[in-house]
Amino acid sequence: PRAEVQNRLHRDKDYPCEVVGSWNTWYGEQDQAVHLWRYRGGYPALTECLKKLNNNKEYVEFRKERAKMLISRQNQLLLEFSFWNEPLPRPGPNIYEMRTYQLKLERKAFSPPHAHTDIMDLHILDHRLRVTSISKNGLVNFTHPLIKLIFLRNRTRCKFFSLTETPENYTVVLDEEGFKELQPSEHLKVEGSIWLPLNVVSNGNASSSSQAVGVTKIAKSVIAPLAQQHVSVFMLSTYQTDFILVREKDLSIVISTLEEEFNIYKEVGGESVPMQCTDVSNGLQKNGKEALQPTVHPVLIPQNQFCVMSLDPDTLPSIATTLIDVLFYSNCPKDDAQSSPSQDLDCIKFFSFSLIDGYISLVMDTEAQRQFPADLLFTSSSGELWRMVRIGGQPLGFDECGIVAQISQPLADSDISAYYISTFSFDHALVSPPSSH
Repeated sequence: PRAEVQNRLHRDKDYPCEVVGSWNTWYGEQDQAVHLWRYRGGYPALTECLKKLNNNKEYVEFRKERAKMLISRQNQLLLEFSFWNEPLPRPGPNIYEMRTYQLKLERKAFSPPHAHTDIMDLHILDHRLRVTSISKNGLVNFTHPLIKLIFLRNRTRCKFFSLTETPENYTVVLDEEGFKELQPSEHLKVEGSIWLPLNVVSNGNASSSSQAVGVTKIAKSVIAPLAQQHVSVFMLSTYQTDFILVREKDLSIVISTLEEEFNIYKEVGGESVPMQCTDVSNGLQKNGKEALQPTVHPVLIPQNQFCVMSLDPDTLPSIATTLIDVLFYSNCPKDDAQSSPSQDLDCIKFFSFSLIDGYISLVMDTEAQRQFPADLLFTSSSGELWRMVRIGGQPLGFDECGIVAQISQPLADSDISAYYISTFSFDHALVSPPSSH
């Protein structure tokens, strides 16, 4: 049936698409099929085709039947390189080798918008997230599901997964599909809200006067305005980008606060749908709260230096043993001390692994880095090392607003790059050391 439906679409002149080739796997990941379609006419042709398919009863029925047999599906939009020939069908059977080339790009900064001519894009990503915490002594109960979420992503439908170890606990941020893998336990704490990840994307028109990267570039345009409107944010910086997590119930106030500075899109089924705030009344005041002076939290600055790195997902199995050892078996005796404030000059345990929409990010100190093969992990060309500023003397909770803004605002004023990772108990900013300025 698949071949019949595919051939009919291929021959139908009303659909601006054609099958270039279909393959089954001999060597590599088994029981998968790969189909390559060409859309002549670029994105408009793709959009036209998707609309027609959604109204094609035969295809809709085929799609329902196909879903009963699949474990997972994924698609990619590919653009041809001008220096390579266009792929042409050949009479078969033939054997093909499929290769993936990953470009190692350095994160490039873009400045917050200074005028409406420099409007950037804000995307509400298609993930509904839970923020959880696993206690150190309860980790043994979750080792199997965590290994499954890290290494066997085709066995789950999880597309957003982040695991961060601190001296107190493990913070796990994951989508609802991944959350199903975690069984209820006295060792598992779950923040009660659904969180939505936001992502700022340069649309190519914004001028770039700032060379800073990380949370610094969105401090004034996103973080500060949300803090002023009493919106609590949970930050997750990765090698690739910065995710701003907001509660689902706060989405309308987020849109009304930011829509003048950003083109706002909601990702739905792989498509970006423009969003406007139509359901917020009485201006921007939220729940009648008054603007409160934010609490000034103490900070700790440990001695270790950190690096922010990435990894080709295809090489993840090559570091499996090391990654499992670092995450699950390298607890030092001082972990039980719960990192008292007097330890601010000591090195602290901090390791973060994220696998989000197929992209891997790792944050580790230089001691952990030495355990990994140098030729597999990559970082920016400068190979910069970062110092940590750990925010909070007592667990921060999730309702206080303005903590991220407090830290990121002065960094933005000084054009200092910073990554920012929130965890269940404390916040962590990674700041480029003064010597690099």
